[in-house]
Amino acid sequence: MRWMTLGSILLSVSVFAADRYVAETGVDTGDCTDPLNSCLTLQYAIDQSAAGDTINVASGTYTTISLVMIDKTLTILGAQNGVDARTRSGDESVLSNIEGISVTANAVVIDGFTIKDSSNPVYTGYGLLINPGIDGTHVVNNIFENNIAGLGLANVGATQAVIQYNYFHDNNLPGGISGTGIYTDQYVGGTVDNVLIDNNAFANNENAGIGLSSTDPNFPESNFTITNNTVDNSGRGFYFFNVVSSSVSNNSITNSVDPTDGGFSVALGIYGGVNGLTISNNNLETGTLDGIRIENITGDNNNFINIHENNISGFAEAGLFVVNYPVGAIDYATCNWWGNPTGPTTLLNPSGMGDKIFGEVIFENFHPWLLAPAPDGICGGVPPSVSKIFDPSHIYQGHISTVVITLTNVNNIPANITAPLVDYMSYNIVVQADAPHNDCGGIVTAPAGGSVITLFGGAIPAGGSCTIHVKVTSYHEGLYENVIPAGALQTDLGSNVDEADAFLRVFGHFDSED
Repeated sequence: MRWMTLGSILLSVSVFAADRYVAETGVDTGDCTDPLNSCLTLQYAIDQSAAGDTINVASGTYTTISLVMIDKTLTILGAQNGVDARTRSGDESVLSNIEGISVTANAVVIDGFTIKDSSNPVYTGYGLLINPGIDGTHVVNNIFENNIAGLGLANVGATQAVIQYNYFHDNNLPGGISGTGIYTDQYVGGTVDNVLIDNNAFANNENAGIGLSSTDPNFPESNFTITNNTVDNSGRGFYFFNVVSSSVSNNSITNSVDPTDGGFSVALGIYGGVNGLTISNNNLETGTLDGIRIENITGDNNNFINIHENNISGFAEAGLFVVNYPVGAIDYATCNWWGNPTGPTTLLNPSGMGDKIFGEVIFENFHPWLLAPAPDGICGGVPPSVSKIFDPSHIYQGHISTVVITLTNVNNIPANITAPLVDYMSYNIVVQADAPHNDCGGIVTAPAGGSVITLFGGAIPAGGSCTIHVKVTSYHEGLYENVIPAGALQTDLGSNVDEADAFLRVFGHFDSED
């Protein structure tokens, strides 16, 4: 028996792994290994197979009213195996199963099918259900359509589950989790770990593209990588409960609509118990409510959320709505593009004209922001500042002082002035007839005998400053304060945060004989 080494055992398994065949013209007899005498149904071929086999399903439509159970480690290939489901055309291997397909074995590969018509809400409720305790499933190059939900997800985590190059659309049949492309919770998946969801498309799913919805912190969803996906015309893009140590990057979520389950329309929803989630380099564009919503629906805090280098614009209520402040770094939502170089619209940023920010936020949470869309936009957004002096600051009645208004921009791009800058001086200080000096561009008006100086247009140079000089006088003795308030200077890089304050002291008539 010395020949029974580990290597020879593995070799014998490899030698005896079989290819089996299914076709619309087949008959469920034999072992399905003859491509000229294929079997008729996928379930029959699975029952004839051994772990390690490959089942090849020819193009056609395979309809069944009963559950298809994959209980062995198999590779199951449709006619479109290896072809990206998002862009392909041609004949399909269509699995039309009222009760769906259930995976109860590790390391199953399902590649190249259209999976549809799972309409029994009792079991499984999904086009494809991966059962709790299963590991290493690969679901690639499949179309999921007209199911209650597309994919029910589980993975123990010793081997990564891969969900890639699939197209989930119009999965809206009535049922408990209707309207969702990919879904898991503590009941569907148990503890789910180590999952790659990459390069999939989601469209017209009424409630969500992806829902990671475990409301029990004892059953978290951990180490998810969700990248390079597109979601369009769905109630939510992705939403998260009790997601840990995961990333969402390089996705495009557009045209979020009102979900039919009565919840909030969001591109991304962070709903409690989320810890260590990085959201970066995503395009979140247009929706009926919010771009990103952070809330403790479960009563558990969200911790260490990082939201950077995203494009967030076109949301009817807010680009970011923070119902409950997340625990962690103060600058958790900096360096995002809010649809306008002035930054987000919020009372904390008076000149902002981008998407709104509402809720429990402070300025440092979102400042600085991107000055142009990612990935090329510069993270700047340091608002220009205003300063002012009278030179000299003490004059006699009827003598001349010069108002010097200095605009400063520390950013490495120019700050374009987007609204008139108006300086209302005391009515006891009046402009002299001499023309003002201005190197800020635009037009300065300062009517002689008036007390108002206005700059229309212009720009503050990158990394520099510009000045306006206007000669004034006063015929009334006194100490006069002149304030340019915070927010008066409005530019595409933000508004001045601090006021500019200057004083002019006017003495009585100068007597040259004294």
